[in-house]
Amino acid sequence: MLTITCVLCPGGNRLQQQQFRLHWAWVSLEQPRYTVQEEHKFLEVVLRRRGYLGETSFVSIGTRDGTALKDQDFRGKAQRQVQFNPGQSSAVWRVRILPDSEYEVSESFHIVLSEAVMAVLEYPQEAAVEILDPEDVRSTPRCRLHAALQAPRRAAGSTPRCRLHAALQAPRRAAGSTPRCRLHATISSTD
Repeated sequence: MLTITCVLCPGGNRLQQQQFRLHWAWVSLEQPRYTVQEEHKFLEVVLRRRGYLGETSFVSIGTRDGTALKDQDFRGKAQRQVQFNPGQSSAVWRVRILPDSEYEVSESFHIVLSEAVMAVLEYPQEAAVEILDPEDVRSTPRCRLHAALQAPRRAAGSTPRCRLHAALQAPRRAAGSTPRCRLHATISSTD
């Protein structure tokens, strides 16, 4: 409750010691940062409302591109406004994650709240979203070398004969990326 000592209008009228009741609802995102795998179909973003829940409140919601681009990497729900009915303290807005076959370690974009009606925005009113692609590997190659040295039995006094079989391979990578390491070799010595 708020008490105002004096209200004065342009016509010169005065109201003394009037009480005004201001009922507010605060709306925010549930968290300031989200992480989602590219292979997941959706990210569900939870909006919270607290304070006075006796009226219907609205808030506009949208996205802002970062390294992830709208309609290429993600698609926000067509509904651009989230409504909270009387007594409702949470709502969900879904973002569709669009998989692609391009090499990307991670991409990001932002979800932004604005234009609250019958409510006030509070922190966090913006959230960063990071899309991770588990199919992509680091740009530094992580190669494995498999080697086997074979020395067959030899007779006493004979010259040793050795063979080395080696294979160097990189793990599988996403389509469109350049393979890093691949070596197959056989070294023989018959001295």
